[in-house]
Amino acid sequence: MGVSSMRSVNLTAGARTARIERVRAKRCDGIEWAVIAAAEGIRPQALWAFVHRWTPDLIAPRECVDWTDDRIETLTALWHAGRSIRAIGAEMQISHNAVIGKARRLGLPERGSPIGRRGKRAIIKAQTEEMVG
Repeated sequence: MGVSSMRSVNLTAGARTARIERVRAKRCDGIEWAVIAAAEGIRPQALWAFVHRWTPDLIAPRECVDWTDDRIETLTALWHAGRSIRAIGAEMQISHNAVIGKARRLGLPERGSPIGRRGKRAIIKAQTEEMVG
């Protein structure tokens, strides 16, 4: 029998309680949702719906950064100093996505991609200059 999305809907109260305890134990061990779903024989979306309905406490709330004036000053200073986004995040102990989001909301100047898009001609020209120079 294939993986079902309806198995979580048709559970008896006892089976539902047993599934909740199994899922809770696996999440406490740090096992990923997709692995738990495969072990339960259901699609990850069905497991997610089941958890939302019966055990919403298993879903960790998103962490929010408390942007105090000091933290904003630190972010701005590091940004203008040219530090990388990941380095800023590591120093401030926040995700790089939080750094990017706040920088955009503050209107800080955009950064160019660290991965340059150099065309074939530019690469040949740079190699030629290195050989000559």
